[in-house]
Amino acid sequence: MDYNERKLSVLEAMEDLEEARAYDIVEHLDISLGAAKMALSRYHRQGLLNRKKGLYWLSDRGFERLQWLQSNV
Repeated sequence: MDYNERKLSVLEAMEDLEEARAYDIVEHLDISLGAAKMALSRYHRQGLLNRKKGLYWLSDRGFERLQWLQSNV
């Protein structure tokens, strides 16, 4: 899976779920727990997700990136 395809799938999952933990992403996308944790952590560092006590949700920047990815990937 291409890097932007993974980012797109995780950000779309976050949009669908509104708030999620790594386990929710695992169930939603059928990926490994390690991959889910790494993706959430990476996208949080990039400012695409907000986080509080292990719960993630899309930031405004993440929503903008999701829209860009949907129109360009």
